[in-house]
Amino acid sequence: MVKSPDLGTVLIVGVGTGLGAALARRFAAAGSPVAVGARSEGAITEIAEGIRGAGQRALAIPYDAPNPAAGAAAVDQAGPGLRPTGHPIPNP
Repeated sequence: MVKSPDLGTVLIVGVGTGLGAALARRFAAAGSPVAVGARSEGAITEIAEGIRGAGQRALAIPYDAPNPAAGAAAVDQAGPGLRPTGHPIPNP
C-alpha cells in the first residue's frame, strides 16, 4: 500500500458495508485517519473498530445527511485529534 500524502482526517459519510467501508479502510491503510458517518450506528462502529484493530485511527460518527445541522455536528464530534480537514467524501 502506498502511503497517502498528508490529507488530514478524511470524513466519509453514507458508510455501509460496501464502497464507503472499502474507502475508509483504504484511506486508513494509506495512513490517513478516517471518520466514518452514517445513520446505521452498528455498521460504522464495526468498521471503525476494525480499522483501529489494524492499528490505524478511526472514529464512528452517527450522521443523518438530510439534516442540515448533521454535518457540523459530525465535525464537532470528531474532536481536535481526529477532526476532518476539508476532505469529505459523500457516498450516496
